[in-house]
Amino acid sequence: MPEQHFFLGTLSAAQAGNWDICKANGLWGAGSSSHAKHAARHVQAGDLLFVWRSKEGLFAVAEFMAPAHHVENTSVVPWPTPERYLNTFRIRPIRELAVPLGDVFENHRSLVFGVRTHQVQSGLIKIERDQAAAMASALGVSLDGEGPEQPATSKRGAAEDPDLVDQSSSAIREEAVSADRPSGVTYLHPATPVVGAMLELWRTTQEAASGAGALLVVGDEAQRHEYEAELSHEPFASVANRFRFLTPEQLAAELRAQLG
Repeated sequence: MPEQHFFLGTLSAAQAGNWDICKANGLWGAGSSSHAKHAARHVQAGDLLFVWRSKEGLFAVAEFMAPAHHVENTSVVPWPTPERYLNTFRIRPIRELAVPLGDVFENHRSLVFGVRTHQVQSGLIKIERDQAAAMASALGVSLDGEGPEQPATSKRGAAEDPDLVDQSSSAIREEAVSADRPSGVTYLHPATPVVGAMLELWRTTQEAASGAGALLVVGDEAQRHEYEAELSHEPFASVANRFRFLTPEQLAAELRAQLG
């Protein structure tokens, strides 16, 4: 039996809707980058494709059903800008989450999944088995693509924005059931005013204001005092019990603890 290989495919934020096209056609597409061309030479039926959404995180896994098919006629490419695609791959989606699983990146490597910055920027790239195992476990599937592992029921952290190395936004997995799961997360950049980030978080989660979900603010310890001062002012004061402040290190520690 041939050795199973594992791949990471990334959808840009602007092309996130392409996943619906992938599912409708049972196809994944890859361009002409060196990583994508190298990956295409190694894809075989039975290999796994983990799907990452830029700025959000891991959200799906699929099985490759056949080796790469070189695009000879772009009229058969179902996605916008078909000229960008060099190869297509028949796939069978296995699992998809409504909310992507984020991660925290330090020194260009994510703390939970162990993926590197260049890997989430490559479009399609071959990954190591330990990286695939971490992703499969988080998605609740086994590496042979069949059957659940032990699905986590935890909140998750921030996903790297490839345009801002080591800075993140965040998401939680759809199976999270704890009462304090976050309704939203903001990641403080050094140049961003704390009040502005908190206001944006509050505004984008007003529809969930009656729920129990926490509003996470992730930033440097030096920003905690300003954050705490803002909690005494509206609109934050009335929902202050929903806000939580974590440093990236504390968030990473929580992620590791949640994954066991």
